[in-house]
Amino acid sequence: MKFIKSGQGTLVEGKGYKKDVFIKNVDLISNKVLVQMIIIDPHGIAGDHYHKKTTEIFYFLEGKGIFIVEGKEHECFPGDILICEANEMHSTRNESDQA
Repeated sequence: MKFIKSGQGTLVEGKGYKKDVFIKNVDLISNKVLVQMIIIDPHGIAGDHYHKKTTEIFYFLEGKGIFIVEGKEHECFPGDILICEANEMHSTRNESDQA
């Protein structure tokens, strides 16, 4: 069992976004899942990338975004969930005026 308190994540900053990594794959018995909170700057983008072994699950908290998986765009709003499997090229674009 693992219990992660608010604020115990690892803050990572990239170009146009920052993320709070809550659970890394090494924290789990199944080392293939990543849980993190990503904050993308207004009209910013977290660019194209993929993970060789990791499944990412995205839960959209606020704003409006475009999630691009393997070249296909998906409009995302608060409450939407997107699951991105290993080796799927993906990026996220913030379409709103808020981070």
